[in-house]
Amino acid sequence: MFEIASINPTGLPRNPAFSEAVSVIGADRTIYIGGQNGIGADGAVVADELAAQTTRALENARLVVAESGARLEDIVFWTFQIVAGQLLAAAFAAFQSVWGTRLARPPSPSPSCPRPRTRPSSST
Repeated sequence: MFEIASINPTGLPRNPAFSEAVSVIGADRTIYIGGQNGIGADGAVVADELAAQTTRALENARLVVAESGARLEDIVFWTFQIVAGQLLAAAFAAFQSVWGTRLARPPSPSPSCPRPRTRPSSST
């Protein structure tokens, strides 16, 4: 039997359609974090720059895992979804900056970044 609990920490906007993460407890405990992005508690994008958005997304992930008593260094897999045309180096530099200043060990396994998504076209 599993126990499943929603995780919605203070400091992130609330959405009635989903939770920020779920904790699954059985023989072991795992936490599944939803996609975090560069938004503040008010739901607004924190900046136009990818580095600032990445830093905030990592802070949001930290809030989620801390709510469950875990730490960023407990995360075993990272995936970045980035809009086409953005410089990937900015996201990875922000990741390394946060990881290097707040965490005790390097990431393992390495972060992955699927092919950047294109911006949706606006219809007129």
